[in-house]
Amino acid sequence: MENLNFNTWGERDDWEAPLWSLDVPGRDGQPPRALILDADPALCRQVGLALRSLGIHSDTFCDAREALHSAREHTYAVAVVDVGLEQGFEVCRRLTRGDRARRIPVLAFACNASFLDRLKARRYGCQQFVTKPAPLERFLRAVWRTATGGRPLRDSAVPAQHLPSSA
Repeated sequence: MENLNFNTWGERDDWEAPLWSLDVPGRDGQPPRALILDADPALCRQVGLALRSLGIHSDTFCDAREALHSAREHTYAVAVVDVGLEQGFEVCRRLTRGDRARRIPVLAFACNASFLDRLKARRYGCQQFVTKPAPLERFLRAVWRTATGGRPLRDSAVPAQHLPSSA
C-alpha cells in the first residue's frame, strides 16, 4: 500500500479521472473543489493529484491567510489542513464555524500527531484526522467521508488504476 509522501509517488499527472466520482455538487455545474493548506508545496501537489482520483479539483496554499481569503471567495466541498502549521488550528476553526453558507468540512492532517492534537482538532470542528505519512487509500477514504458527511465509499477499495504511480 502506498503512503502519501514525496518519496513514494506524486510526480505523475497523466492519469485519467475515475468513472465514479464524489457525489458532492460543485459550483455552477463545475466539479467539486478542495482547499489544501500545507507548508510543503510538493505535498500540496501530491494531495491534489490524489484528490483527482475522487473527481475533486483542488486549490493549494502554503499560507494560511491566502487559504482563508480563497475560502471566502470560492465554494469548497472539503478542506485538507495541516494543523502542524502555526495557524493550522485557527484555520480549521474559521472554516468550520463561519457563516452557515460558507462552512467547509475539514480533514486535519499532521505529522507526529498526539492524542491531544486529535482532540484539539475535533474541538476546532475537524470531521476527520489523518497522521502523515498515511496510506493513500486511507487518506482518500478520510477525504471522502469528510466531504460527504460520513458516507462510506461504496467500492471495497479505491481502484488502483486511478491512483498515481511512482513512475
